This record gives sequence, C-alpha cells and structure tokens, in this order.
Amino acid sequence: MDAATGEPATADTPPDRIVEKVITVLPPELAAWGHEHGVVAPQNAARQTAGVQRVASNVKPETRNLKPLTITSPDPNSVFRLSPSLPAEAQRILVAARPADGVSVARITLYVDGQPLAELTTPPYRAWWTLQEGVHTVTAVGYDVEGNRLESEAVMVAVLE
Repeated sequence: MDAATGEPATADTPPDRIVEKVITVLPPELAAWGHEHGVVAPQNAARQTAGVQRVASNVKPETRNLKPLTITSPDPNSVFRLSPSLPAEAQRILVAARPADGVSVARITLYVDGQPLAELTTPPYRAWWTLQEGVHTVTAVGYDVEGNRLESEAVMVAVLE
C-alpha cells in the first residue's frame, strides 16, 4: 500500500512509501455484521481489490522467510454460521497444521484465540474446535527435534450467529 495515498502500491510507488497492511474485505451480505462486530472494512474495498494481480513488496521472493508450520484447516477468512437447530457441541470445524517439507517436529500445539486447543506429538496434527460466535485467530506453535520454536501464520475465521 502507498502510505501517502492509502491506495494499493504500484510499480511507480517509491519504495520508502510502500507499507504492508492487512485488510478485511467481507462479502456484501456480511458488511452489516462486520460493522456491528468491529471489523473495519476499507472505504474503497472494491476499487482496492479489483484487478489486483500482485502485491508490491520491497522483499525479494528468494529472501522471504517461509513459515515452518502451516495451518491447513480452516481456510483463511472462512465464514461459518451457527445453526439453532443443531446442538452446540455438534457444530465443530477441523483445525489442522503441518510442518514444512524437511522439518521434523517433536510436537505441535494448535491454538484458537491464543488458547491451546490440542498438543500433538504425532501426525496428523489436527483437532476439532467447537464453533463460537465472533472473529477468531487460529495458530500453531511447535518445536523441532532440536528444541527450536516454530510458528505458523495466523488464520482468521468468522463465526456468525
């Protein structure tokens, strides 16, 4: 993003004005819910995302650090709806992670909103989480066989009532 204009950075944006900013663009049918729950949408979301094919970055791809753990479920920015016709304990999603190729792990702990969901020492690294209304963050933290801490990127999900 161009820090001076608030618009997506282009090839002409000076490198010192390029900043990374995560935005949440909800589908139109969730806009009211997002507003009620404090999800701030960009003013020109359609214009900011239409036709975007690449993100300007001052980091060369070959120098980016790849995360040693990846959340494989749920998908980023998934939206789930609670059903009044089902018992709460039956409304669950799979939370899963995997280590990157070539990474050996001793254990992985899955987290939802910073709270441990499960600590796993053997694959598959997955557990079921009972849905709760709100916007939630899913992460994984593990330790390799040498005791080094490994972390995943955070994955956001929304659960509607």
